[in-house]
Amino acid sequence: MIVEKLGKYFPYKEWRVWQKDIANFTYKCLENREIALIEAPTGIGKTSAILSAVLSFCEDHDLKIIYLVRTKNEAQAPIRELLKLRGKGVYIPFTIIRNRLDMCCISESRKLPYEEFLEECRYLRNQGKCPYYNSTVTHNLDEVLNEVLHDEVTALKFRVKLCNLGLCPYEFSRQVFSKVKLIIMTYYYIFTIDSPEILDLDLDNAILIIDEAHNLPDVITNLNTYSISELTVKASISDVKKFVSDEELKNQVLRSLKNMINYMVKFKDLLDENSREFVKISINDVLTIIDDIDVLRTAYLEITNRKRSEGIAIPYTPLARILNFYKKVMKLRSGFYPFITVKDGILEVVCRCVDPAIIGSQIFDKVYSAILTSATLPPSSYVTSILGIDRYVQDFRITFREYVSKENYVVSIVKDVTTRYVERSEQMYEKIGKYLSMIYKALNSSKAILAIFPSYNVLKSVRKFLDPDVKYVMELSGTDIEQVIEELKKDAKRLILAVAGGKLVEGVEFRINEKNLVNIVVMVGVPYPEPSDYLDMFIDIVSTRINNKETAWEVAYLWSAVIKIKQAIGRAFRSSNDKAYIVLMDKRYVEHSKLSKILNDYFGEVKITTINDVVKEISQLTSE
Repeated sequence: MIVEKLGKYFPYKEWRVWQKDIANFTYKCLENREIALIEAPTGIGKTSAILSAVLSFCEDHDLKIIYLVRTKNEAQAPIRELLKLRGKGVYIPFTIIRNRLDMCCISESRKLPYEEFLEECRYLRNQGKCPYYNSTVTHNLDEVLNEVLHDEVTALKFRVKLCNLGLCPYEFSRQVFSKVKLIIMTYYYIFTIDSPEILDLDLDNAILIIDEAHNLPDVITNLNTYSISELTVKASISDVKKFVSDEELKNQVLRSLKNMINYMVKFKDLLDENSREFVKISINDVLTIIDDIDVLRTAYLEITNRKRSEGIAIPYTPLARILNFYKKVMKLRSGFYPFITVKDGILEVVCRCVDPAIIGSQIFDKVYSAILTSATLPPSSYVTSILGIDRYVQDFRITFREYVSKENYVVSIVKDVTTRYVERSEQMYEKIGKYLSMIYKALNSSKAILAIFPSYNVLKSVRKFLDPDVKYVMELSGTDIEQVIEELKKDAKRLILAVAGGKLVEGVEFRINEKNLVNIVVMVGVPYPEPSDYLDMFIDIVSTRINNKETAWEVAYLWSAVIKIKQAIGRAFRSSNDKAYIVLMDKRYVEHSKLSKILNDYFGEVKITTINDVVKEISQLTSE
């Protein structure tokens, strides 16, 4: 057993069930330079098991460990295990890196939009006006690293400690790469093409641990999407009027920008006709929008020079976003296509990476080895086809039913409602709102109900039909898990309204003092993605690669929904002892045969019932 060798890097006294198997599996994959896919429910302890194997392997191999996370919440898991190892007498030097804005010590700068921040940061560094950056590049960082990692560390405390020492956290982390064994960073630094923040990473001699890897295809697409919106153009018009003094130039630029607005209005009509989230347009359409790039460049230089001469601290202009968008469009790679879409009523012209495999293949072909881990991975054939993995892949999976006893959960389908697009109506929203209110009132314990919706629009449409006495917490753009926990501390009996795949469903825990506060999960509808030209193109690309259009549809729609459902339900099971009542509220859970089979295989038993029976069972099961 390899596991005996790994004890040095295992932070706990005893191995839990499955941890030895995960550690052994990981070590063997590293020995053979294979790609490992590990699916295991939250609470099993896969982070510590994987780290023990990787750290042990790297003791005999000069390799860097790169631990990739999507959010700062997810970064805490590896940090926690590394600190426990330190308490055991095993010191693993590591560092944390996020984007420059999140790590900046200047509080006013962190309030800026990202592009404006980068412009200001670049200017301050080049002019020698950032004291934190100046101090970092002249500082001896060896002692600082030990001091910063000495006691409890979080992503936030890491930044605060370094700021208190007068050092730039981003520059500090970048400079200590050669001194640390492990780097915790976001996906951004590995899977972004043309990133404005480039790190010197030797992937040939690196092991990637990719946490919450079910997100990776979508993350690659989103990281490699760039856009301009009506608001960008209107803000540029305002800047031109204020800061361009040459009247002839001003009139030329304003004419060009107003033409852009006119084209966007026409595109908005095209979206209304198609009723789709993303509608494909041609490169020529994009180039027609931006019709006089030389004039825009001239105006950009005049505006930035004028702002600097007037002592404006941030000489940024939104014209920079238009110019950058144009530059990227002009060197558009294969697999990237332009679309139009509307967000909050504002039209955007976007270029998106339709094929994540274009980027994924470059990374997975290069790295020494990689471990992709999640509680909800799709089948390995889907993972390899979407990400372009052309290496030998080993699969290790622990099912939900192997981890959670059947006595600990009930899964019921209520099939007289749906959020299917063509059946949405005020009457349907009212019915769903009534059912959620009934479930809330049936709850006889100080626990929360997590209700997950397929989209924010459906959530808002249902919320207005909740009974007035229903206490709820609603996911908004600025909501974070800490705010929700504070609300639950005041009164745990709340209806938490969240969006599938959102910040209150992915990688978070509703816990107070190790007690899970969620024991009822309601899936309102099936979280299939909205149809779009983007998804149609994605299906065509994947179906060509695997020679099966039906399977490609399942990748794009079915497994996208299944992963979101599993992630949502996972909020109620943070350990094998947790108990929960699951309500699947949509007739498609019965009518869609493949979805029904997947869920029956996953849970073992799913029953079809009525809302009245659900209410009766919840009332009985939660009586205190």
